[in-house]
Amino acid sequence: MRLGEILRLSWTNIWNHKMRSLLAILGVLIGVGAVIAIVTMTEGLQTAIETTFTHDILRADTISITSEGGFAFFGSTQAFSDRDVEYIKNLKLSTGESPVKVTDVIGRVRGDVLSFEGRRFLDSTVRVITSPDVIPLSGDQKSQPVTGKGQVLVGVGTAASMCERFKEKDFGSFSDKDKEDFAKLAKDKFDEIIKQDCEHVLKDPRKAELLVCAYKKAKQTNASEITDALKKECADSLTRFTPMADRVRGQTLHLKYLAADSTIKEDDLKIVGIVKDTQFIRSDVSYVSVDYHSDTELLDGTERRVYTGLIVSVNKEFINRLKEVKDALDAYFKSPQADARKILGSEKKVEINTLDEIISQIRGEIGKFTAFMGAIAAVALLVGMIGVMNVMLITVKERTREIGVMKATGATNGGVLRLFLSEAILICSIGALVGVFLGVGGSKLVIKAMEAVFEIKDIPFVFVWVWYIVAVIVGMLVGIVSGVYPAWSAARVNPIEALRYE
Repeated sequence: MRLGEILRLSWTNIWNHKMRSLLAILGVLIGVGAVIAIVTMTEGLQTAIETTFTHDILRADTISITSEGGFAFFGSTQAFSDRDVEYIKNLKLSTGESPVKVTDVIGRVRGDVLSFEGRRFLDSTVRVITSPDVIPLSGDQKSQPVTGKGQVLVGVGTAASMCERFKEKDFGSFSDKDKEDFAKLAKDKFDEIIKQDCEHVLKDPRKAELLVCAYKKAKQTNASEITDALKKECADSLTRFTPMADRVRGQTLHLKYLAADSTIKEDDLKIVGIVKDTQFIRSDVSYVSVDYHSDTELLDGTERRVYTGLIVSVNKEFINRLKEVKDALDAYFKSPQADARKILGSEKKVEINTLDEIISQIRGEIGKFTAFMGAIAAVALLVGMIGVMNVMLITVKERTREIGVMKATGATNGGVLRLFLSEAILICSIGALVGVFLGVGGSKLVIKAMEAVFEIKDIPFVFVWVWYIVAVIVGMLVGIVSGVYPAWSAARVNPIEALRYE
């Protein structure tokens, strides 16, 4: 039999047994769809994490140093002294070269209490930085880095809290009756309007101001719809209202903290910028200069400042020699000379990582997750394969007389085998192809759910073409594996016995 005829007969039999074929296709479809959804989702997650670290946090010329258990420079143990910092700044390789350009520190402010207009931020944390390049700023080009005492960078969470307080002022003149009427006009709850306006302070949120304007105009003109008032009276207000980020910048926060001499000190801080809203920088953390750092450790009879992590930037000519620099740093932190070794003792290690190593760690961890989830999905594919084999065995049994007629009219064993094998391959190929589309669609839903439930930001949707092609090929292979035995059984049917089969 020719290939075209084999495919036509296979499709005819699949079509004549729609429900049975559909169930077999579903088994393969679910297995392939699950694998594709997992791979697409994890690729998007990996891309989001890598983008955050490569564009927002670390650069190709940096090496991060933290205590074991930290990640990048997000540690919690104050283990690195100012003496460690000075040594690294003057680090020499075995060749006598000096590779280090800048050594930046990350630390905390002890007993930090940050407040705005007399009201404390409940969950705010204040950290110190020594370099203006370490913390990524918002992309509106108006934020400036901290350059000295009396300045602060605030996270978007802190800025959003300030935004809500601005809104309280904006609505402060409203009586309870006004708020009730306003809620009806706006067809929404008063608090929800405030929340919506403050969800992302880096946008241009003017909704609440416009609604106040519209409400007042609506009361004056007896307008029944708030939109009418917006159209009639408030169109020009857009030119007068200031974007929320501009309202936050320039404001003064009050910091109360514990100084190095264990006395409580206070200072006013001007907000010079807003930290970029990225996945791995907490939105409630604010950053000040090292002047406010007070964590110390008694080392060799002297109180020394200690930090949670270090960021080492190398000179341009050493970017391709980061391993040499890392080895030199590793040798120092393993020696008894290092203060970090004295503080950590033998309980914790000092972890030194380049950008490539951090990315490799991310890929490794996500790879383990993908493999685990993929193994679960592969079980579904195995069940589907068994289902296809079962359907094909039943088909051979039901078509025993038909097989006898084909052989009696000249069909060879090879022709019969190819016919049944092509039917199994066709069923699995359809299941794999539809499964790819289902998996791609399902991954979009899973990504949206992860962003909503786990508050993960900006996971991109990544097309993984290689995996989609592999999935279809695997579907065809599953068809071959599941169809070989039934096809072989069909080819071995004795035509004389088959013709007598009822």
